[in-house]
Amino acid sequence: MEMESRIEEAYEYMQNDTDYALELFNGILKEQPKNINALNGKGSTLMKLHKSKEALEVFDYSLSIEESSSAYLNKGIIAKSLNEYQNALRYLDKSLEYNPSLSSIVRVLKNEIIETANLDDLNSLYDFKEGTISLIKEAIDCQNHHRLWDALDCLEKAIEEDPSSKDFVNDLMEKVHSKLQKEFLHKRYSKNTRNSPNKKPAKNKPKNTKATLAKTENKKINKLKTLTYRSIIIENNPHKAFSLIERIFEINENDLEGLNLKGIAYFNLGDYDKSLECFDKCLIICDDYSCAYFNKGLVLRRKRLYEESLECFEKALKNPDFFKKAKPYQEEALNKIIK
Repeated sequence: MEMESRIEEAYEYMQNDTDYALELFNGILKEQPKNINALNGKGSTLMKLHKSKEALEVFDYSLSIEESSSAYLNKGIIAKSLNEYQNALRYLDKSLEYNPSLSSIVRVLKNEIIETANLDDLNSLYDFKEGTISLIKEAIDCQNHHRLWDALDCLEKAIEEDPSSKDFVNDLMEKVHSKLQKEFLHKRYSKNTRNSPNKKPAKNKPKNTKATLAKTENKKINKLKTLTYRSIIIENNPHKAFSLIERIFEINENDLEGLNLKGIAYFNLGDYDKSLECFDKCLIICDDYSCAYFNKGLVLRRKRLYEESLECFEKALKNPDFFKKAKPYQEEALNKIIK
């Protein structure tokens, strides 16, 4: 237990005092030369001190004792910094074998390799058909300039050109898609709808009146909407969202925001037709519901139905509050039609 505390202390110092952290790790390793956590900590400290060669030696020794995700991940980062992309990808993949929870970090690092490597390097790293890497590079450039729809278009073309790139490209598409789902408009319920646990009910207030029941139902619906929003945007769990939305419809089958959230959830599943049905139902109930017009426009843009999406964005623009959000999409759809 004492040794674990010393290693934790060394890791804490590594953030602000790397020289002292290195001294601590060296002291631990004198007593326990094969302590994996201390070896990986020393390697990470040497990386912060820009001593890549020494760090690699430490990670190699660590791996000779016991393979670990930490050592492979850090070797991947070092190889990437040295432009040794083939080795970097190999080490990053090995880190995932030992710790799949590193997938988000590894995806970011792989994307950075694609962004920085030239076409010749990438063609040697990935055995894809000619032109596929160019489309992937173009997609990343589009994403960096917040042209998310164009990024998706390029990635889909890359898969069409070379189906063997599908698994690799799908990782990139997932990142773009997670950004896209945050573009959809919805009402947030996280601040003003929480029950106050310390608030006592007023005395002599009549119970079970219609007003009291309506207020209770609204609180319940708003709480369900908060959970639904979280399951879609944060947890990326549309199936959980559907279950919550059904509970909303049990209280109010025509709840506009419930229908709106259901449309977003269907979009996340890639079921664009059902998504459009939800937004259309919103507009049947309320023909000036700007959120539904905007969101419908996004789905139509995804389906490359530019004229129809333009019509939706223009209707959303009638609401002044939506101008900043909808105007770029209106202009983009217009440019697509002109081309």
